[in-house]
Amino acid sequence: YRKQQVITNEYNKSSNKGIIIRGSYYHIKGMTITNCGSTGIHIYGSYNIVENCILAYNGNTGLSISGSASDSYDCWPSFNTIKNCTSYGNYDWNRNDGNQGEDADGFACKLTSGPGNVFDGCIAYNNSDDGWDLFTKQKTGKIGSVTIKNSLAFKNGYSIDGTELKNGNGFKLGGRAIEVDHYVENCIAFFNKAHGFDDNSNPGTISLVNCTGFKNGSKNYALGRFLEENNTYTSTWYEGDTLFGPICNVPKSHNSITNCISYLGGVNDTYSGIAENTYFWKNSAKYIVFSLSTACNSKYLIGKEAESFMPFESIQFISNDIDSIHYDYRNEDNSINLNSFLKIKAEYKELGVGAVF
Repeated sequence: YRKQQVITNEYNKSSNKGIIIRGSYYHIKGMTITNCGSTGIHIYGSYNIVENCILAYNGNTGLSISGSASDSYDCWPSFNTIKNCTSYGNYDWNRNDGNQGEDADGFACKLTSGPGNVFDGCIAYNNSDDGWDLFTKQKTGKIGSVTIKNSLAFKNGYSIDGTELKNGNGFKLGGRAIEVDHYVENCIAFFNKAHGFDDNSNPGTISLVNCTGFKNGSKNYALGRFLEENNTYTSTWYEGDTLFGPICNVPKSHNSITNCISYLGGVNDTYSGIAENTYFWKNSAKYIVFSLSTACNSKYLIGKEAESFMPFESIQFISNDIDSIHYDYRNEDNSINLNSFLKIKAEYKELGVGAVF
């Protein structure tokens, strides 16, 4: 799989992409796309299915859904389904601007993607940037809502050999203070360099249901970028030749977090919105618990503090062969099976918290 890396600055060149889908109603199944100079699969069309594919060691994102900025929103790629795919080891080394690793995610649905795109049963690990990236820009504006379910993101932001690379979020769920609603269900983020689940300054409603964040390098849940009313997004940046920022009058983050567990985070979680039956992480092995559906805000409405608990059968993740994860941790129908790792103990199942695989 692993190719000799030679810098030619063609990490984003269309001719170096593995498969480009510009049409609709294609169904790609059971393929391995590897060692492309750029993206493994790039979807510009709509109503396509990519199923049970492996995307590994490509020179940019494993699988990307995005259209053209020159097209109108209703022409952006929509209603694509990515099912039971695995994306790992992708790293945009093939550039000479000093930003190696900056853009290569496991899966991306960002910038110019329409509504109705779904990722189901997918695994993203050891990608140089993020596991999932749903980034937005001011110049192109709001993207369509994305659904991610029954999926894993781990060790992103690290190379295959463990070298620290770029951002390293498990699920990056927005950008640049643009409101977009996303839905994430039955997903696990663990061992990522940065955050497990990150709103990345998205003040829209991000709904998380039955998710687990475990031992990510920073926050397991970074879902409270804006804790006040009428916030200011203080950054300034260029998109092409246009200067953006600061962004004023950004609304307070308002997320929906239900039946989720944060366990052994790097630093305190941040959150804002509504929480129910959810355990957030607080330093010193303590937890902030919201039992009933309650307004939550990690600055003002912090919930009830609880002592440490152990809801999992095992917290030992064994991966002897980095190239066999797709086969070792799936059932015969290609759905994910983590065996006992982060599996909810019988005595805690009645709580209905955490991801279930």
